[in-house]
Amino acid sequence: MKRRAAYVLSSAILAIQGRARGAIVYDVPAGNTTPLNNNVIWNSVGAFGSGGGVVIGTNTFITVDHVGGESPGGPFSLVTTVNNVTTTTTYTTTAAAVVPTTDLVVFQVNGTFAATSIAPLYTGTAAQQVGASLSMVGNGYATQGAAIVTNSVTNGWYWAGNQVKNYSQNTVYTVANDSLTNSQSLDYLFQPISGQNEGIYASGDSGGGAFIFNGGEFQLAGLADNIAPAYYQETSPGVYTLLSDGHAGAGVFDAAIYDGTNLYVEVSPGDYETANSQGYQNEYGVASDIQEYESQILLAQASLVPEPASGAILLGMLSPLALRRRRGNGLCQRGR
Repeated sequence: MKRRAAYVLSSAILAIQGRARGAIVYDVPAGNTTPLNNNVIWNSVGAFGSGGGVVIGTNTFITVDHVGGESPGGPFSLVTTVNNVTTTTTYTTTAAAVVPTTDLVVFQVNGTFAATSIAPLYTGTAAQQVGASLSMVGNGYATQGAAIVTNSVTNGWYWAGNQVKNYSQNTVYTVANDSLTNSQSLDYLFQPISGQNEGIYASGDSGGGAFIFNGGEFQLAGLADNIAPAYYQETSPGVYTLLSDGHAGAGVFDAAIYDGTNLYVEVSPGDYETANSQGYQNEYGVASDIQEYESQILLAQASLVPEPASGAILLGMLSPLALRRRRGNGLCQRGR
């Protein structure tokens, strides 16, 4: 996929000004929202700030800084399903440590996480990530909204419904430096593929987990960060309108695009080119890389003083719920 460093488009950041969870799935119109029982990829992802975070220690979780900043004090809410029993627990963040040269932040909470909620960090190599299957859990829009049709070509859908924890899958397309955060990330394409939960991040997913099955277990390989590019329709000759219906906020791109035919991207202020000519046939998702920064993450985690386990506030016990490359739209609505 062609990349243009000049692109820094208005975005649909993973964690908009508000809560967001989930992903748009190509062949599942309502999204995958049924809890994954006894599965760490589900049980380790909680809601934090305008997006989420992933539990990585007995009292620590990791997230991206645009969902909640770098100051403690806010709540981290974790909904888990173990042995078909769903529990919601809310913790208060008490300390934070920034991971140098990245957009990652490790937070400490005032309680203790169950071992079933602690996600192991990815232990494979960077090369092994390319082509690997990603399992993604976040807290964003999950429902396909109105179809986007341009000159009789269906391009994708607007985001719709509620922001809710859900999951999707994809495949790592490349590992490269992200122009927005100037740190390494995992990129994947949103393609029209059925039968494999093919998904793309939506607003509110920022900070959610991107997992790779490695060493006989699911390991945290990345954190949802953003999507790109922002697409436009030519609504009249020479007039280009951002694909937005207000789910992510006024004037913010909020759509899942698997076919860029007849759509446009802004390559520089006022310069709009066809998406296909710029290599953006497919929208792509970006996850901040864990493997590249594991040693820094562990140092940040170790710098936090352990807290007693008594501070967690149990909010409720519920019955089982039936319930490529260019930096672009941050899912928390930070903009790409």
